[in-house]
Amino acid sequence: MNTHFRKTRLIVAAVFAGTMLLAAPRTSFGQNYSFNPGYAADAQRNSIRTLRFQLDAFRSAARTAPAYYSGTGYDQIQTHFQAVVSAYQTFKTTLTPTQAANGANDFAELDAGLSIIAEGFTNYQSEAAAGYSGASAFRDLCQTLSRAMDVWSRQFLTVCSRARVPMY
Repeated sequence: MNTHFRKTRLIVAAVFAGTMLLAAPRTSFGQNYSFNPGYAADAQRNSIRTLRFQLDAFRSAARTAPAYYSGTGYDQIQTHFQAVVSAYQTFKTTLTPTQAANGANDFAELDAGLSIIAEGFTNYQSEAAAGYSGASAFRDLCQTLSRAMDVWSRQFLTVCSRARVPMY
């Protein structure tokens, strides 16, 4: 019984070691694997696709939200806006050091643009609290945010082009 247990343990260990050897990356000494340009380009393309998807979802929500003013419209718009901000922040993590350095000022302006757009939510809440017509203020908010995001997304594409971020 003890011999059978040892043989089984030996076979399992051999299979595990063989699997680890086959799965291990083939490396040579002195090679730097901290940066893989192919991976960065793919990650950037994927994050840009995600950001574009979130922008489209935001635009769609801004277009249809005035019909849902009674409750869910504002939350819907705010949720989609936060998704755009999150996708943009994720995109920035995929930038190479050179891209980040070359586009530092432009990316800072994009950050500032998102902060300014976010102030629209605060302004709407102030107007609603001051007694302005809620439905018309919300419709104005949706239109303003939609236009602002259009401008921001065009600027985003321009900045990506300048920073030499692969788009397609």
